[in-house]
Amino acid sequence: SSGERYNRVMARRAYRQRARAEEAERTRLRIIDAVFDALRTHPAEPIAIDSIARTAGVARSTVYAIFGTSRHLVVAGTSASAVLVFSAVTGPGAQGRG
Repeated sequence: SSGERYNRVMARRAYRQRARAEEAERTRLRIIDAVFDALRTHPAEPIAIDSIARTAGVARSTVYAIFGTSRHLVVAGTSASAVLVFSAVTGPGAQGRG
């Protein structure tokens, strides 16, 4: 019936959309990892979008499409760094709590 066919089409579409969303998140995380690595290895140097894109394995336009500006990219990278540091300090096995 047309209802069953509609449900099959929508189920496939939902699967593709979920797969695309998961891939987009993996791409975003690769870019943030590249920013984190750049900040860790060259903390006094400006972030170069071309270098970040190359390290993340994406096009420069992808970096801009996801983050909009280099400022937003740096904010995302430094925020991720802060979360990692906070987790290391307060997570299981952290010293000096309490």
